[in-house]
Order: sequence, then structure tokens, then C-alpha cells
Amino acid sequence: MKRFARWGGGILLWLGLSAVAAPTARAAAKGDPRAEKVHVVGAGQTLARIAKRFHVTVEALREANDLAPSQKLHEGMKLVIPGDEPSDTRASKKKAVDPEARGERDRDRERSEAPRARDKKKERDEERGDDGLQKAGHVKIVLDGESWQGAVFEKKSRVSRRAQEGFSRVLSAHADSRHAIHPRLIATMAEVSDHFGGRTIEVVSGFRPRAKGQRGSRSKHNDGAAIDFRIAGVSNAELRDFCKSIKKLGCGYYPNNTFVHVDVRDKATSWVDLARPGEPARYTKIEAGKRADQHGSDDGESKSTRLVSDRKR
Repeated sequence: MKRFARWGGGILLWLGLSAVAAPTARAAAKGDPRAEKVHVVGAGQTLARIAKRFHVTVEALREANDLAPSQKLHEGMKLVIPGDEPSDTRASKKKAVDPEARGERDRDRERSEAPRARDKKKERDEERGDDGLQKAGHVKIVLDGESWQGAVFEKKSRVSRRAQEGFSRVLSAHADSRHAIHPRLIATMAEVSDHFGGRTIEVVSGFRPRAKGQRGSRSKHNDGAAIDFRIAGVSNAELRDFCKSIKKLGCGYYPNNTFVHVDVRDKATSWVDLARPGEPARYTKIEAGKRADQHGSDDGESKSTRLVSDRKR
């Protein structure tokens, strides 16, 4: 009887194990995608197609394989297919991924990110000297969603074509088409940037095409020769004082507004406008010691009086 009991117990144990293993074996035999753990990427396959085949989401595939959103697949790459286990079980299995497959993914990620890293390092090296300080002649300008940064000058202190294209793109952001920006205005912004430690120049207004009802025959903005700007952390009074120290510039100070106006011209001039945003211009007396004919409008015309009540930037 004891021998029969041992035999019977063994038979029952064998039957139980077979019953548990049978579904898994049948699923694998039928090619159930959920039974697979690692998938080798074929030619032309995408994450979306692979996710659809294995009934998982693209996000789950990325998470299981540490894939960056912009990372591309290549033929022969091994991907771990996440199963239906609880998240903690998936996490433990994720740590136990085939080292060879994980190494391939890491190398692929490094290859995809290397060009971006090199470009960023090159930009940093171009902008910084050996002492880690901002190099002279480097500018960063922004206007709404447009921005440009880089070296303004090439050999013989000429404004580079790259800088001209960058300034044209950013300062024309509010216009329907691009307009060339005066090289001397670009050089002036480089001088301003150098003086204030390479801080970002926030453009309020750059090139503006002539509009109907515009006051005055011509504005410096219409010619790409004027800019309204500010710099975070620097007061407009500081900007005004420095800009007034540069030769052959028009400098407009707006104590009740958020910017300073600068334009290039043949003779230095400055003015103060007390108007608030949206108000008509309210020009006040020019500073003592300045001739009245230096207080010209930004279209280059001079005024004969010290109190100007109707002038357009």
C-alpha cells in the first residue's frame, strides 16, 4: 500500500506539472507574440509596426528598451517585448535583459546622440575663450520664437554672412518677408553684448515694413537700421547710457516702457519719450548742452525746437 501511494503521488505530481506547462508550450508552438521576450528588428520595421504586432504600446516598447524619442531602429537590433506582468515584475526583468542586447541599444543611442553633443560642444567652444568667459563679438538675440547666436565678425572685423542672415531672420520675425539688417546695427549689438557680459538681447521690434498711416516719410525700422530691445537684469537707463557712448547712433529712452531704441545714422542724437505702452508719443526736453538739431526723428530729419510733441520712432 505504501509503495502504491508513492507511485500514485508521483503520477499526480507529473500530471499537475504537465497541466501548468501545457498552455505555455501551446502558446509558443502557435507563435503567440506575447510568449516572445526578445525581437530582432527586421529591415524597414518601425516601433509602431512592432508594437502593433505584439499588442503593446509604442511607449511601453520605448520604456522597456530605454529608447530615446528620436532614436531610430536599425536592422538586427534586439528589442525586449514587455509582457502583461505587473510593473514591478517588468522592472525586475528589465534589469535582467540580455547584456548583449542592452549593449547594442546603448551603442545605438550613443551613435544617435553623438552628433548633437559634438555640435553643442562646438557652439560652447566658439562662444567661450580659454578662460571660460564669453568671447568678444558673440551675440544671442531672440524675438518671439526666433533666435540666433554666434560670432558676428569674420576676418578684418567685417560682419559675417552668417550673422547677417541670422539677424535678418530674427529681426524680420514680425514681417511677411526678410529684410537685410544694416551691418553697423549688427556690429553695435555685438558691442552691447560684449559690454553686458554676453547676456541675451531680447528684441521687441526690428524690421518693420512701411505701413499705411505711418507718421513720417520714413522710419529707420523700415530700412532695417533700427532696433527696440532690452536685456534681462539690465535697466533701460544703463542701456541708454552705454548706447549714448557709441558714435553715430540714435538712442531713444522710454522710461515708462520696456525697451530702448537704437538706430544707425550719420550724427549722434538722443531723445526721451514719456509715453506709456499704447499712448501717443510724449517727447520731453532734450538734455542740457545738446543742440536742438541733434534731437532728430529716426527718419533722419532734425527738429528746431527743444520740446517735440509729435514725432514717430
